[in-house]
Amino acid sequence: MASVGANGVRRRRWLVHLGLIAVLAVSVLAIAGRGTLWWHVALGLVFVGLVLVHLGQRRRSVTLLWRRLGVAEAWLSRRTSIAWADLWLTFFTMNMVLSGVADLIAGRPVFLPAIGPIPPMRWHASTSLALVVMVVVHVVQRAGRLRVSQIR
Repeated sequence: MASVGANGVRRRRWLVHLGLIAVLAVSVLAIAGRGTLWWHVALGLVFVGLVLVHLGQRRRSVTLLWRRLGVAEAWLSRRTSIAWADLWLTFFTMNMVLSGVADLIAGRPVFLPAIGPIPPMRWHASTSLALVVMVVVHVVQRAGRLRVSQIR
């Protein structure tokens, strides 16, 4: 009976992983294909909701990982590198939402200022690109475990 419960937990976790990947891909395609802005906004909000569910599913692991970030000796360990990845993914997700809201309020893309030889960049677009790259790396590194990972 316990294995049926464990399979259900794994399945829900897999569905959240699949949802995150699919929603991010469709959201990017909605804009790249010149879809409406509101589809992109709705998909972005679904993505953020799935990120919250994903972090909620991993609350014990996330708590332990965050504690390890306070221990300098542990910073280069494999477990702590996962905490750094979670931290960066969370940062870019929040930044993407904030930059999207700023674009909506301004009624146009908000630009980041030029830094040295780097020209001004659209805040939301550059943050979104960074998040997509990080998610691809995150998924590729964990591809073998995505389907069978357990919630801890």
